[in-house]
This record gives sequence, C-alpha cells and structure tokens, in this order.
Amino acid sequence: MNWWQATILGIVQGLTEFIPVSSSGHLILSREFLGLGYGDFLWFDLLLHIATLLAIGLVFYKDIIKIFKLPFRIAGLIIIACIPAVIAGFFLSPLIRNVFYYSATYLWAFFLVTAILLLVSEMYEKRQSPKMFILDNFNAAKRLFSKRRREADRAVVSTNNSANDRGCWQAAKAVKHSEALVECSNRADGTHKDKKQDEPFLPDIKLKHALAMGLMQAVAVFPGISRSGSTIFGGVMSRGKRKSVAKFSFLMSIPIVLGAVLFDIVDIMGDSVPAAAAIPWYSYALGFLFSFVVGFFAIKFMIRLISKADFKWFALYMFGLSILTFVMFFLPAVR
Repeated sequence: MNWWQATILGIVQGLTEFIPVSSSGHLILSREFLGLGYGDFLWFDLLLHIATLLAIGLVFYKDIIKIFKLPFRIAGLIIIACIPAVIAGFFLSPLIRNVFYYSATYLWAFFLVTAILLLVSEMYEKRQSPKMFILDNFNAAKRLFSKRRREADRAVVSTNNSANDRGCWQAAKAVKHSEALVECSNRADGTHKDKKQDEPFLPDIKLKHALAMGLMQAVAVFPGISRSGSTIFGGVMSRGKRKSVAKFSFLMSIPIVLGAVLFDIVDIMGDSVPAAAAIPWYSYALGFLFSFVVGFFAIKFMIRLISKADFKWFALYMFGLSILTFVMFFLPAVR
C-alpha cells in the first residue's frame, strides 16, 4: 500500500463511517478499485476505526462525560442497545468474514437495504405517502429551475417567523414545501429550542427507542448496511426526536466500535504482524490523519442533516451504487 492509496482509504473511512452509506461496504469497493487485497491490511483497518472513534470522542466529549453521571440512565440504555449487535456479531462474525467481507459480490443487496431504510425514514418523518413523496420531490426539482424556488424559500422563513404552531403548519401547507413542513415538525418536537441546562441528559430517549435502535444496529453487522442509517431508522420509526436519535446513535456506536477493535486485535494478533510491517509508517499516519479529520467534519454534517430529515439523496446514491455493484460484481460471479 502506497501513500496515496492509504490517503484515499482514510478519506473513505472518515467520510462514510458517519453518513448513512456504510463505511464497510465502501472500503470493500475502494480496495476493489485500488487493486488491494484484504488480509494484509487488517491492522490498517483497525487504525482507521480507531481514528473515527477518536473523532466521535472529540465531538461528543461533553456528552460522554454526562453518560457517567448519576443516575446512569443513558449508560444503561446504551448497554441495552448494544446487546443485539454483540449477539449478532458473535454468531455471524465467521460468516461475515469468510463470505461477505472479502468480496463485493453481495454488496448490491445490502446497499439496496440501506437505500430502502433511508427512503422509509424520510417518508415517515415527513408524514408522506410514496405518492406524495414522489410528487413533492418532482416539484422540488422543478423549483430549482424556476422562480417558484423563491416562494418556497419565503415559506420556510414564514414558518420560522410564525407566531404559533398553527400558523406554522398553515404557512407550510400553503406551498406544500417539505422543508417548511419539517420545520413545523421540529417546532412541534421542540428540537429548535435550546435545552435548559438543568434538564436531564437526552430526556427524549426511552427504552423503546434504545431497543429499536439496538435491533437495527444488529442488522448493520453486514457490510453494506449503514450503521448510522439503520439505527436512525429504528429511532425514527419508534417515534424518537431526530436530534436526540442522532446523538444517541453516535454515542451507542462508541462501545460497539471499541469492542470490535479489541476483538479484531485479539483475533489477528498472531498472523497479521509480519504482513502489517510491509506497509510504510507514513501510510499508517496518512490513513489515520485523514480518517480522523474527515470523520470529525462528517459527524457535524450528519448532525445538521438529521434536523432536516433529508435522506433522499443518500437513498438515491445507494440505489445507484446497488445497481453498479450488481452489474460489476454479482452478475460476473453467477455466470
């Protein structure tokens, strides 16, 4: 592995770990396109995951401290949410490593699952039927090339300035603008207001949210299924508030990623040290640096994205990627 390959893999890991497109699936694809193997770079993979873990710690260090304060409610919910993924990882790890991790053949199916989860999340959050969702986005595309876009922008401003919630919904429905409707939903949820300092940490997260998000995190043990996308799907479908769900999703990923890193270190300790020595030290350094920096900004971007519940572009991207991997890797494998 040379320096530019390490840089690309670091950027891919940092960017895709936190946005809902599956970092594991993109790393497999990146290695395919770069012509790299897998077994010789397991230590490098671990370093990339450690970098993104540190990025989470830097962004959420204040919240991490709050986890360990009495009465440890969120700490208990995180433990509960991690149990399904631990069980799934324990029983499915040999299958994932031997069948899915070393090949892009089946990525198309997992990418498709991620796309469907993202679309359903957005439609549910915006209270849209499939027909309404299609029409709304078709009209949004038309507004990009017309003066009506200004009306939609004014509608969003109008909802922000409305004196009450009823006026907010009336202003939004007048132009049938999805961003305005989401702003009203934000107002109804109270997510646009600053939380008081004396409020308990993440008071909106309940046991049902932790269970739903934990079950979806277990589904995401397969490469190609986005962990953040699936857990946010679980939180949204259990009627959790978007910003709380997003923050809890990142926090519950910390013990899972840390546990996976420790498990892999123990698992590969004997065989991969000689192979890892073949990679220059600066390749490790570049991969770590770019994974950390890009991951840091990707987290902040994802937090802002959650407030708008705008997943359709990621869903379309994953649909396209599913088709691409189906044609490039699955069809040749079954012929």
